[in-house]
Amino acid sequence: MPKRNVTRFAVIGDMGVDPEAEPTINSLTDMVRKEAIDVVIHAGDIAYADGYQVRWDQYFRRVQPMLANIPYMVTPGNHEIMYINSIGVFGYDRRFSMPSVESGSPSPMYYSWNYGAVHFIALNSESNSNVAYMPPQQVTWLVNDLKKVNRQSQPWVVLYLHRPLYCSNDDVDNCHTQAKVLRKALEDILLQYNVNLVITAHKHGYERTTPIYNDLVQPEGKAPVYIVNGAGGNREGTAAFPAILPAWAVTQKQAWGYAVIEASLDEFVWTFSTSSDNEVVDKFVWTK
Repeated sequence: MPKRNVTRFAVIGDMGVDPEAEPTINSLTDMVRKEAIDVVIHAGDIAYADGYQVRWDQYFRRVQPMLANIPYMVTPGNHEIMYINSIGVFGYDRRFSMPSVESGSPSPMYYSWNYGAVHFIALNSESNSNVAYMPPQQVTWLVNDLKKVNRQSQPWVVLYLHRPLYCSNDDVDNCHTQAKVLRKALEDILLQYNVNLVITAHKHGYERTTPIYNDLVQPEGKAPVYIVNGAGGNREGTAAFPAILPAWAVTQKQAWGYAVIEASLDEFVWTFSTSSDNEVVDKFVWTK
């Protein structure tokens, strides 16, 4: 990793190899060329291959100028998992090697890693039946991992998985039924161990919450902030937001885009930019 105090991470979700993804891919490739980011994090739905191996190949050829030069940290989404009953998750499990063994994970589908001042945790929210699932084994590993975090050297803890725990869309299945499954399994743990940020995707747009616990707004620093960033670009299009939003919904953008984290021991900066013009449309800063 670079020898400097601030490390920079690009964060995307739901990015395929479709015309809609071209602005995001171009923006990320340009940032890599300029050495403006150190790592790319992709929170599921990679390539939109849906079990079609040729599409995996097309995706990797397209993003090769970016991914040949910096780490690419991923977690599975439903477009990696939904065909598991017929052909398995080939394409995800055979093409990616994440640090599961190094982080004591019993499964290659979830893991953790440190980079600079951030401890990252990647979880698998998927199931064979294409609904949210958080098995006890994964939860047990998560707790053990969080207990080991050194908050002196990694003051920021960021968790990423594909499906949202909170989203404001009037999508009864994903933003209510499925989200509650994940909240029931994870929310108390995330609060107890002071996880700062939870990054998800799945819904095709961008939104950020206040600090929130049990569906209620919390004071700054007293609960995680949740972000939905499924805005990388794909053939399914963007999702609109309802006219009436919950009190915890801070920012919503119906646009394709990408986020950037800049982190040091003293400061954590999050920005979200639209891919079409690289304009920053959301930003927050935490300081120690």
